[in-house]
Amino acid sequence: QRPAAVQAVETARAELAAIPDLAPESGEDPTKAAEAAVAAAEAAHRAAQRAETQAEGDFERANLAEGRRAQLTTQLGAETEKHSDLTRLAQDFGKDGLQAYELDAALPEINVIANSLLHECSGPRFTVELTTTRLSSDGKRVLEGLDVRVLDTEHGRDALAETYSGGECVIVGEAIALALTTLACRRAGVSNPVLVRDESGAALDPANGRAWIAMLRLAAQQIGCSRVLFVAHNPELQALADSVLLVQDGTVTMQAGLG
Repeated sequence: QRPAAVQAVETARAELAAIPDLAPESGEDPTKAAEAAVAAAEAAHRAAQRAETQAEGDFERANLAEGRRAQLTTQLGAETEKHSDLTRLAQDFGKDGLQAYELDAALPEINVIANSLLHECSGPRFTVELTTTRLSSDGKRVLEGLDVRVLDTEHGRDALAETYSGGECVIVGEAIALALTTLACRRAGVSNPVLVRDESGAALDPANGRAWIAMLRLAAQQIGCSRVLFVAHNPELQALADSVLLVQDGTVTMQAGLG
C-alpha cells in the first residue's frame, strides 16, 4: 500500500504544480483587476458603438451623395446635349452657315442689279462680280470669303476692287451698296423708303459724279423711294439735285437745283 500512496502523493504534487498561480505578483487584488478589465471592455464597447453610429451616418450621407451625383450626371448629360445642339445652331445660323448660304443665293441677283446700275449710268467699262469662294495660293484648298472682282474693259484689267483708284472704287462700291439696298427692300417688302447718302460721291470727278447721281435716281426708281437725300459739298453735285437744302450758320435755306 505504501508504494501506491507515494505514487498518489507525487501525482497530486505534479497536478498542483501544473495549476498556474493566479495570485498577482505585485499583490494586487484580482477582483479590482477584473473590474478594471470589465470597465475597459465596456469603454471599448461604447467607442465601438459610437464608431458604428458614425459609420452608419457616413454610409447614409454617401448614399445621398451618390444619388445626387447620379442626378447631376443626368443633368450634365442633358445640358451637354443642349449645349451641343445650340453650338450646332450657332454654326448653322452664323456667318459660315445659313448666312453664307443666303449670301451665296443672293449674289447672282446682287451682281445683276449692280452691273445694271453701272452699265446704264456709267457705261460698259466696269463689270463687277461678287464671289464667296476662292482657291488658296497653292491651288489645293477652297477658301471662304467675299471678294469683289472688277473687270475694266477699257484697260483690259480683271482685279480685286480694292486695287482700283479712289474714284473707281467709289462708283463700283456705290453700285454694290445700292444693289444690296435694292435687294433688302425687295425682300423686306419696304415701301416708299428714303434713300440717304452722306458724301458718298466726294471723291468723284465730274463725269463719275454725274454717273453717281444717275445711279441714285435709277436705284430710287427700282426701290420705289419717296425721295433721295444726299450730302455733298461739291457745287457740281449739288446742281444735279432737284432741290438743295443749304445749311449755313445754323440756318437752312432751300434752293432750286438743276436736276
